[in-house]
Amino acid sequence: MRRLLLFLFTLLIGTVATAQPGNTKDYNAYDFDTTLQGGYSISFQTDDSLQYLYLKKGRRTIAELSSMSKGLPYKNLGYIGVDCTRYFVLVHSFGFGNPHYIELIKKVNGKMF
Repeated sequence: MRRLLLFLFTLLIGTVATAQPGNTKDYNAYDFDTTLQGGYSISFQTDDSLQYLYLKKGRRTIAELSSMSKGLPYKNLGYIGVDCTRYFVLVHSFGFGNPHYIELIKKVNGKMF
């Protein structure tokens, strides 16, 4: 009986310690910019209905890289696959066995190469 109670107590403590907060609507996935070589960065922003990724250098916004409805997985919006001196690869993952969509983007103008 004592072992059973000890096991249940340990299980309860482990469950409480790893519990996630219930309200994820207030969670900002990227509250910091992703730094790229050459002083560039990727900035995550949201408005009432959409979430965006922007290419920036310093305070100057170069281009909007992608946008999606709020609530969709952030990997759909894109993440950095490779960072080179003048270009970077932006990867979009749509899950469920779908292939990853990649874009080779020139840093100076934010356009696909």
